[in-house]
Amino acid sequence: MFCKKCGEDVPDDSQFCPFCAEEIKPAQTPEPTPPPAATVPAQPQSPAPAPPPPVYQEPAPPPPQQPVYQQPAAPPPQYAPAPAPAKSSGSGALVAILVVVGLLVLLVLGVGGYMVINKLGPKPPVETAADAGGNSGTEMPADAGGSAATEAANEAAECLNHLKQLALGALMYAQDNGEKLPPDA
Repeated sequence: MFCKKCGEDVPDDSQFCPFCAEEIKPAQTPEPTPPPAATVPAQPQSPAPAPPPPVYQEPAPPPPQQPVYQQPAAPPPQYAPAPAPAKSSGSGALVAILVVVGLLVLLVLGVGGYMVINKLGPKPPVETAADAGGNSGTEMPADAGGSAATEAANEAAECLNHLKQLALGALMYAQDNGEKLPPDA
C-alpha cells in the first residue's frame, strides 16, 4: 500500500504513514453483489475467454555495487623518548634539613615529657604507721596525717568507682539479655 500524500510504501496494517504522518484509509474493495435471481430460463453461455498468456519480464539488473571504503593503513606513531626531569641540587639538602628539624622536635617533646612525668614525681616512701598500742597498722605515706579531707576524698573516689562498676554490669547484662535491663530489686 502507498501513502496518498507522500507516495512512500506503507505496511498494509498501518493506520498512519511513518514518513509524513498522514492517516491511511484502507482501500475499500467493492463487495460482490449477489447475482439476480433468475426468473428467465437459463441460456447456454459461451465459454469465458482464456486469460492472456503471462508476459515474461526480465528481472531488473541489480544496482551497481559501491566500493567499500577502507581507511589507508598508517604506520604506527613514533613517540620520542621523554626528556629526563631536571634534577635540582637543593632538593636533597631541603629534605635533609626537614628530617633534622623533625628529629629535634621529637627530642624536645620527649625530654619535656620525661621532665613533666618526673616532676609529678615519685611517690614518697611508704612507712607503716603504728597505732597507739604499738601494733603495726595500715600502710600510708610518711607525710600523710590521715586528715578528714583526705579520707573524704578517698571515700568519694571509691564510691565513684563502685558506681562505674554497677553501670558496667548493667550494660553487660543488657547486651546478654536482648537489650533489657535487669529487673528492679
